[in-house]
Amino acid sequence: ATMRARLLLLVASAWAAWLDPGFADVHGGNHVRIYLPKNVTEEYADELRCHFGARGVPAVLYPDRMSVGCMVPPVGDGRPGKVAVSVTGHNRPLSEEIWLAYYDIMTGPTLESVQPRSAQAAQPVPLRVRGENFAPLVPGLMKCRFRGEGLTNATFISHDEIACDSPLVLNDELSRTVPLQISLDGEIFSEMGALEFTVESHLPSNISSISPSHGPTDGGTSIEVHGEGFNPFVQGGRELDLSCHFHNGRDWNRETPATFHSSRLVKCSTPMYTERDDNGWHGDVTLSVGPAGNEGREESNQVHFGYYILGGRPLPLKATPASGDFGHPPAIALEGQGFSPTGDDLECVFGDIVNTAASFISAHEVHCAAPHELPLGAIQLSATTDGGLHIGPDPITHPRHVPPRLIVY
Repeated sequence: ATMRARLLLLVASAWAAWLDPGFADVHGGNHVRIYLPKNVTEEYADELRCHFGARGVPAVLYPDRMSVGCMVPPVGDGRPGKVAVSVTGHNRPLSEEIWLAYYDIMTGPTLESVQPRSAQAAQPVPLRVRGENFAPLVPGLMKCRFRGEGLTNATFISHDEIACDSPLVLNDELSRTVPLQISLDGEIFSEMGALEFTVESHLPSNISSISPSHGPTDGGTSIEVHGEGFNPFVQGGRELDLSCHFHNGRDWNRETPATFHSSRLVKCSTPMYTERDDNGWHGDVTLSVGPAGNEGREESNQVHFGYYILGGRPLPLKATPASGDFGHPPAIALEGQGFSPTGDDLECVFGDIVNTAASFISAHEVHCAAPHELPLGAIQLSATTDGGLHIGPDPITHPRHVPPRLIVY
């Protein structure tokens, strides 16, 4: 303890005032020692005060005459933060302002952000963790914990910032987002789930599903892309722009900005789509996730996204099942082109007999509710997206269209 005090005296005398410890509980009652840059002469020694912001408390001069001790007062609003500390003698300043970190021992630290938010598994990088209620309780034992990936040493920067390195991970797995926690004493860690960090892999990500899987040709549909192995692509300390890539298998390719949420979730929006296939229909495109312009990094796998013209005229081509009992007609899966989700205006049409509600599945399929009963014979099946105003395809565009039939027996 004596050697530590001498070292602090040397630092203070060479540079500026120094505070030990540099933190205190928000409820007050902690004793701190302030090392001054020069001796306190007799004219100031009998009226020394420590000032914590606007609040002053009595100070006691140590025998070395270059340091004073005082009791830290409680924080007025009880919230963690920092306060400027200084020393006066007979109301004359004896030190520059130095900072003390107020922390709440009952609540522990809270985490808000980490930069960068990902790093290559085999290439650790320096990180800055921002939050509240940080204090150098046990400086040599402070840790960052990357759940399931390891611990790294942490350094106190200020009441709202901690520095540490990302973990060194040598296994060859997909990128994964894990909880990041900090400990001020090496034993008690911050709440899990408040902050996450992504350990990047060179392996491509894998999309398992998208929601929704279809949208209008006008574009602007917000998509959630679910899967595993997504990462924000940090390269050379810079986070690359992430994009959703849309392709139609021919010459049409578009990118839209994507937002990385975790190794399991990316969000983006669809572009406008005006392309048509050989039959004049808007069709499916593929969607993948990767850096904007690729920038030499591999994309994910591809999944299908279906475009439709909202309120367009459908072209039914196939009905399943193709037959049913007249007393108990079946529900029908109607396949074709040009279906769109127009709510109650989307209906299946059983000849000129009855219309039933339809459930939109994709631009290529709707499911028709079963009618109560049907007459015997072959009944033409069609669909409408505007409540029956127009049924089936435009006869001028598709003059030879033969609608599918349901055989009722």
